Amino acid sequence: MKTANTATFLAVWLFIAITAQAQSVYKHRGCSASTGPNVSPIVLQHPESRYQLVGAKWSEVEPSPGVFSFSALRDKINLIKQHNKKYALAVGMGGPGSPAWLVDSLHVPFVNYSFRGTTPYKLSLW
Repeated sequence: MKTANTATFLAVWLFIAITAQAQSVYKHRGCSASTGPNVSPIVLQHPESRYQLVGAKWSEVEPSPGVFSFSALRDKINLIKQHNKKYALAVGMGGPGSPAWLVDSLHVPFVNYSFRGTTPYKLSLW
């Protein structure tokens, strides 16, 4: 009985090993750029430009609790698509990216800090 179980196990394992397909991972080649507040047409037109990192602050995407605004992101993404480029999305949270309503309305605990000599930010501790 032990030999039959071992043989069955080996047969199943061999079947899986033979039929399993390795998944390929797409790796970008060429240069990429972060959009910052604006998408650069110069970067989009560059022949080595492959994709853009589209950035936004959480406070821009959700200006008040449960109210979302994607218009700025949509405009950037549409411009990138017009140039047949790929994009990735990054939403900055914490410090300057966090909406003021986290602390002001929801009373989330925070610490004050300055970044690169700017006005102090409230870093939410949630």
